[in-house]
Amino acid sequence: FFFFFKQKTAYEISACLVGSEMCIRDRYMGIINQISTQIKMEQQQQVINFYSVKDEYGEFSNFFYSKFLLDGKEWPTSEHYFQAMKYAGTEYEEKVRVAKTPFEAKKLGKDQGLPRRQDWEEIKEDIMYICCKAKFLQHPELKVKLFSTGSATLVEHTSNDSYW
Repeated sequence: FFFFFKQKTAYEISACLVGSEMCIRDRYMGIINQISTQIKMEQQQQVINFYSVKDEYGEFSNFFYSKFLLDGKEWPTSEHYFQAMKYAGTEYEEKVRVAKTPFEAKKLGKDQGLPRRQDWEEIKEDIMYICCKAKFLQHPELKVKLFSTGSATLVEHTSNDSYW
């Protein structure tokens, strides 16, 4: 009997009901469909804002400390990696990588006096994808938290940066 129910969905089970059970099914099926539709809509429309590393979902911030290995080096945060890649292959890459804080790494990355790579605008989204992927794959607890968001839209909620 248990095996029967494990192999079928609630809708398949309700289709097998007879007699008075069918009346119950018919009576509540409309309610079940409404609730199911509402849940699906809520899941599709959910937005999760994150920004500060201290807030809920702060782990999604590039400033969240979660060391990861990439390109044969250890990176303290994804912000360090992202900013350093503006100067890939130069002495400035290492200077950004070893910055004491992600704020310092960002400041170095925004320094207009340093020779930024010419293709930066074309590759910056790929760089962000690469470092975020490494961060979440190398930290199972972060991966679980990311997957727990389901189909919600994740938004870095800040007025400081309109691009991301």
